[in-house]
Amino acid sequence: MPPENLNNNRMNATTVNASGRAFELDFAKALAIVFMVLVHCFETSPIGHSEAYPIFGTVVEFLGSQPAAAVFMFCMGVGMVYTRHSAPALLARRGVKLLIIGYGLNLYRAIVEVLGYFIGTSDAGELLGDFITSLLIVDILQFAGLAFLFFALMKRLGLSDKATGVVVLGLLVLAPYLSRFGEGWYSYLIGDFWYQNEETAFPLFQWLPFPMAGIYFGKYLKEATDKQRFYGYTAAVGAVLFALSTAIALYTDRSVQDFFDENYYNMNLL
Repeated sequence: MPPENLNNNRMNATTVNASGRAFELDFAKALAIVFMVLVHCFETSPIGHSEAYPIFGTVVEFLGSQPAAAVFMFCMGVGMVYTRHSAPALLARRGVKLLIIGYGLNLYRAIVEVLGYFIGTSDAGELLGDFITSLLIVDILQFAGLAFLFFALMKRLGLSDKATGVVVLGLLVLAPYLSRFGEGWYSYLIGDFWYQNEETAFPLFQWLPFPMAGIYFGKYLKEATDKQRFYGYTAAVGAVLFALSTAIALYTDRSVQDFFDENYYNMNLL
């Protein structure tokens, strides 16, 4: 290939990375969403409590649990790099919208609990508690909304990505100590920020490293002149880290179940 064509190809790759979208990551995020929906449907359906489809159940349970949330958050961070609407006010507006959607879905879930009482499928004694719990559940949409607000604040304060990463790391270290405090109904409110119970699944402080990693990844991807080589390097690094974490888990005799219970959502796997 003539040198001028090679340079043109590199320039085109750079242009696409700088101004376009990372469609392969959009696809990964879409798959993550699909499997998160599937795993919730599967676990609340009669099929999920039977052994009729063991292989299907195992695949859905795994792909919809551990990788899905992390992949979604990571790709969300990459999207913040590629978006043309990265001004603090626009990020904050998107965060507020996601929070409204998240708690709107919680309200819908809570109303279903009330309807269950009227048609006789719910215990009246547990109605109020179930209603409040359903209304205040902290799920991935709440996390996404707060994450957009967090990064909007960091941008508004003028912090660099490196400085923001230090803040994220500090919050991650602090979170387990904060998780010791809080009980009663207000634990669901502070559970938006650090883990409280099984209903506060994706607290901000413990899960911020995933979109932060996506932001770092997106910065390098955007500047890459050879995406295939870049993905090859990052895949190799990922394979090494996976092998290392697996070796640590085997050496410390960690149960696979630890990656499916509250330790996972609390990011307390060490």
